[in-house]
Amino acid sequence: MRRADLERFRDRTSTNNQIVANSIHDNGSPAILVVPSASPSPPNLTSVTSSGTATEIKGVIFGAPNTNYGLQFFANPATDPFGYAEGRTLLGSMTFVTDGNGRFTFDEVLPVSVAIGEYVTSTAMGQILGFSTV
Repeated sequence: MRRADLERFRDRTSTNNQIVANSIHDNGSPAILVVPSASPSPPNLTSVTSSGTATEIKGVIFGAPNTNYGLQFFANPATDPFGYAEGRTLLGSMTFVTDGNGRFTFDEVLPVSVAIGEYVTSTAMGQILGFSTV
């Protein structure tokens, strides 16, 4: 997504615009700015393992209790100037429901490999949130 395209989403009167399955990278600033009170929080990836045919991604996310959300997973060959991976290549997605405490632990296997040295990140669907840590 180009910077000009992102400018349209700065309109304060426009709300609840989902941006999903987009390639957001190399724009010279953080790809997605986090709203401090946003729910769910950006995902925390704890492990990524890739073989020749699949990639296993483990992590945890917190949101509102007993709420449906989605995750999208991306690969990127480099981090941005701030040290965060962005969303160049969509690897896949999943949906989930948080538990009564608003927590969801995931262990997702995607049928795609990630090259050695690439960064994997994720973002929650349903809210405009930041990418996960790498």
